[in-house]
Amino acid sequence: MSTSYGGTSLVVYYGLKASRVLEELLASAIIASATHQQVTLFVNALDEAEAESAQRLADYFHHLVSKAKEKNVALKACFSSRHYPIIGSDHALEINVEDHNQKDIALYIEDKLIGMKVYTGSTRQITRRGLVEELTQQANRVFQWARLTIPLIKQKILEGESIDEIRDWLHDVPAGLEDVYVYILNNVIADGNRDQSFLFFQWLCLAERLLTVTEMRYALGAKDSEKALCRSLWEKIHGFIEDDERMKQRIKALAGGLAKVVSNGPKQHQETIQVVHQSVNDFLRTKRLALLSSYTTSASDPLIDTDKIISWCQGTLY
Repeated sequence: MSTSYGGTSLVVYYGLKASRVLEELLASAIIASATHQQVTLFVNALDEAEAESAQRLADYFHHLVSKAKEKNVALKACFSSRHYPIIGSDHALEINVEDHNQKDIALYIEDKLIGMKVYTGSTRQITRRGLVEELTQQANRVFQWARLTIPLIKQKILEGESIDEIRDWLHDVPAGLEDVYVYILNNVIADGNRDQSFLFFQWLCLAERLLTVTEMRYALGAKDSEKALCRSLWEKIHGFIEDDERMKQRIKALAGGLAKVVSNGPKQHQETIQVVHQSVNDFLRTKRLALLSSYTTSASDPLIDTDKIISWCQGTLY
């Protein structure tokens, strides 16, 4: 036992030591480069790291900038993050995007509404202008709110609703971002899609890595199989989605705008599925998978049945 424990400790020790060596090498390389030219580091989405890791990274870059200042070299670092308990610096400047993005949100909304043909003549412009102003105000400086709401408006126009009717509908759309997520789960995802939507979001939020569109097709079929099948038998499962194009259409219906397909290369199998924003993943994992579960036909089952998930994972080893 003692030998095993000692071996484990040695591995951890060397792992930490290697990490520090890499940090020092990176710092030396950056400062060396900054002696010849101004270097600006951009660190995006720092909040997507775990709290401890995010704070450690912030400390590392703050220390690096201070070290560069002592050596009189031109080095700057810029972090982007949601509001988060990240350690600051006495010399750092802070910009709250929501204090400066009102005009950008208005431009985004106006651009998306240009192609919406509801009225003709001068009244069309007046109506659109009023809708842009109302949407901008209701977005309350949260770009993600506007991004999620615009597709819902487009759908209503396709269904023949007038802009006046849409403006009336907006009064029922909540202003808070998480409240919009709840609204989508409650009202946008159709009742007939609830079971599959719950399964879709479990795979999306709990998978260790992003799943491809093809992998999601087989994952959704796993609920009807408790063991691995050969590919030909798998594709005979009732309700199996036979190709990626149809799967991408189903994702629109199952996700309600909360997830999207992202291309990672020229080949179709390189298309992966991800949430539209990290806050969606946080929201679902911490709170609202329970809400989706309550809508399913098997609502009496536990929220996350680990035995079922293990069985599904084994079943998808195709």
